[in-house]
Amino acid sequence: METLIKFFKQSGTTLLFLFLEIMALVVVCNNLAYQRSVFGRVSTVLTAQANAVTTAATEYLGLRLFNNQLVEENAALKEEIEVLREELVRLHAAEKDSISYEFLDSLPHTPITEYITAKVVYNTINQRHNIVIINKGSADGVMADMGVVNTQGVVGVVQSVTRHHAVIISALNDLNISGKFTRNNFLTSVMWNGKSPLFGHVENIPRHMAPQVGDTITTSGYSAIFPEDVPIGIVRKVTQNSTTAEYDAVIEWSTSFGTLNYVHVVNNANREEIKQLISENQEEEEEK
Repeated sequence: METLIKFFKQSGTTLLFLFLEIMALVVVCNNLAYQRSVFGRVSTVLTAQANAVTTAATEYLGLRLFNNQLVEENAALKEEIEVLREELVRLHAAEKDSISYEFLDSLPHTPITEYITAKVVYNTINQRHNIVIINKGSADGVMADMGVVNTQGVVGVVQSVTRHHAVIISALNDLNISGKFTRNNFLTSVMWNGKSPLFGHVENIPRHMAPQVGDTITTSGYSAIFPEDVPIGIVRKVTQNSTTAEYDAVIEWSTSFGTLNYVHVVNNANREEIKQLISENQEEEEEK
């Protein structure tokens, strides 16, 4: 209380002056048309600016919600595409076979591939071994060795998982990605050369394949990690080995690794079964 009284004693004159100024301004604006119009215009401008700030903030929050909805819808569309792809394969097989497949229509059908949407919380692109960390983990169904993609193309493979987060080995790492040239379906392996985050590398392409600048490379689908036809990159440069006559190619990644925001973890329902079969086959080959 003593502090308040002391404040009024020290600032009383200033406060009185401000009060009288405000009262004088109100009287002038109420009695003189010109001053009233000027005050009204100033008030209108200030109100408009305040409304603009409020509207911008509201729109920003709305855009975040809208963006999250788009990401979820994109994952759902990816799953629908996988279902349609599987249906087309089945119908194509039915056309070539005299055996009736009509009984399959009565069976319940669930997509082999599902997508778990996650937000990127950490990402590197300038290291020798780059990683991505997402905000989904074992509690959300994410497991090690699952593939990760986004709306542009391949991102990487899940390396390790905690309950609520996962570490992804980025394609900008020691990671070989099974791919194919869409022009002729020739299988190849795409890797990173450890230099620019914009470009990948394909080595030892047979001479008869004659890769061309502009060729598109997508995932082959011959693994339990990535579904078929996910974009990997486009050939930007082709060189020929003078000794082996084979070709090497530099590809521009389809994915912009420096701007990763949301990703989709690929959940292949047959992943463990395929991995087991591959592992058993490798063991048999080693025993021979």
